[in-house]
Amino acid sequence: MKKQTKIGVIVALVVVLVGAVFIGQSEFMKGSLRDLFIKKAIQTPQITLPGDEEPGIGIAQGGNLTVYISDLSPNEQDVTMGETGVVYTCIDLITPSVLPVRIDSIDWHRYHTGDANDFEKVYMYEITGDSLDDYELIGNETTISRDDNFAKVDDLNLVIQLNTAKTVCVVADMSESGIYGNQNGFDISSDDVFESNANDILLLDEDNDETRGPIKGELVKIVP
Repeated sequence: MKKQTKIGVIVALVVVLVGAVFIGQSEFMKGSLRDLFIKKAIQTPQITLPGDEEPGIGIAQGGNLTVYISDLSPNEQDVTMGETGVVYTCIDLITPSVLPVRIDSIDWHRYHTGDANDFEKVYMYEITGDSLDDYELIGNETTISRDDNFAKVDDLNLVIQLNTAKTVCVVADMSESGIYGNQNGFDISSDDVFESNANDILLLDEDNDETRGPIKGELVKIVP
């Protein structure tokens, strides 16, 4: 009886030890697997574009972008020579895709009977509220080319997230040597004016129909 008891105790101890080892190995495997995923995530590079404040936002290939005239875009107006901060054309930018879209520059086109010499400089606002009074200056200042009447605003760093619209406007300071009676406007001439990672860019006209462009803002007249 004593011998059998000893054997039973030994068997019980072996079972306990084997169970402990098994549980320990199981927990170790769980930990190892978790560590493997963490290590893999750390080693996987996050794709960024130059100027990103946060990695992973600017991705190599973005989603689709839809562009149309904003309700905040001004109606026809008069300006004087030397007037500053004249808002010309505002557009809404939205992506229906899961992937965000990064916009680095927009090449605005000046149109109508005016002249590049009517302008001192051109730049852009991002509207941050419900009116044109709520804005943030974005990108760099530029001038209008006298050769093709385009004004490219760079360094925008605009990121359009899923179903989040952004409104941006082209703004100008008028020259002191402009010509009275000249009328100028700015438009998005085609989808080629965007430097972005968008997979596809859809332009909509005022009737929300697809168009190849241009998307035009209203004219601004220079008065005394």
